Amino acid sequence: MADPPMKAKSPRKLAWERNDEAVVHAVADVLGDEVFPQLEALRKRVEQLEATHMKYVGVWKQGTPYREGNFVTYKGAMWACRADNESATPGKSPAWQLAVKSGRDGKDSSR
Repeated sequence: MADPPMKAKSPRKLAWERNDEAVVHAVADVLGDEVFPQLEALRKRVEQLEATHMKYVGVWKQGTPYREGNFVTYKGAMWACRADNESATPGKSPAWQLAVKSGRDGKDSSR
């Protein structure tokens, strides 16, 4: 089946389209120096925030590589990794920050 014939645009419609394009270029020239650097800064900030999301990676193990933004459990508490490391122990290094303190042990139930 053949495509339907394209409707020719009127000279008036073509003039408006050319005028719209000219306006867009004029606005971009005027605002570009102000807006585009700000947009780029915002794009980079969003990229940074999305790259440093929380990620629980399990129980802490010596020699395992941890990255900033990782969370682990260690001795009943949850720890946030503040700096990439492989050998820093939670609670003994500034590479780790306590996020959730361990609670008291519960009593055994006799039921």
